[in-house]
Amino acid sequence: MKLLIVARHGGYTNDHLDQDGIRQIGILTDKLRPVIGRSSVRILTSTAARAQESANILARAFGVQAEAHDVLWSDEHHPQNNSAALLLVQSRGGDVDILMLVTHFEYAKDFPGYFSTTHLGVRLPSVSIKTGQAWVLDCEKKTIIRIG
Repeated sequence: MKLLIVARHGGYTNDHLDQDGIRQIGILTDKLRPVIGRSSVRILTSTAARAQESANILARAFGVQAEAHDVLWSDEHHPQNNSAALLLVQSRGGDVDILMLVTHFEYAKDFPGYFSTTHLGVRLPSVSIKTGQAWVLDCEKKTIIRIG
């Protein structure tokens, strides 16, 4: 895995993407095209409808199927578990160039820093991002950029 992309789902109403959320993910898709190019990509998503709908838009654009994993859902009923998410990333990211997680506020804010410290051995800054935005972590250069 050369890149890890941590994307926050688009805006939503009643757990489903609303028109603004669909637009946000469309913009994110366009901004990720030059990053992904022709690289192999795998998309993992939370099991929440808003995250799966966001992931499916991205997956269609990049010609893959999104895989749903409950560990990527974080809210008052689904506590964030960075160590479990790291195990998922390690188990599913080994045979692709780019692994993309489509998840929620908590993971989008905290997981990039956790991953960079535990997996890359460096502290990369990460702060919260808005819906429809993403962090791109370059595992080789050990850098992070925000897109969206």
